[in-house]
Amino acid sequence: MPHASRFGLPIEDPGDIRGYDPRNAPFGSEAAVGNEHLSSVRESYLKGLGAQTSLVYHHLESASALSAALQANTFAKHILVAADVRWIPALVALLVVVFLYGMVPRMARWL
Repeated sequence: MPHASRFGLPIEDPGDIRGYDPRNAPFGSEAAVGNEHLSSVRESYLKGLGAQTSLVYHHLESASALSAALQANTFAKHILVAADVRWIPALVALLVVVFLYGMVPRMARWL
């Protein structure tokens, strides 16, 4: 996992980068160092981040544990929302108008 940006222009002054070569090593010749890996989990950081953003952290152990955690009330947030249902009577009125002006004159010709 990269520990430094290797895309775009270098952030530092090129003269300060050890092993800088504008064509072959724009970020220097030294390898990026670090101990982060894709499989590492820093739970304390994730829990703190969840607390700051009003989210809940759950350590994933199995698919059934994930399913149980997603169905728990701690993940639920009930919010009352006003729903606009004015479109229902408007649709009924539109259908009545289409029927009256479209179908009734044709039915009158048949009679």
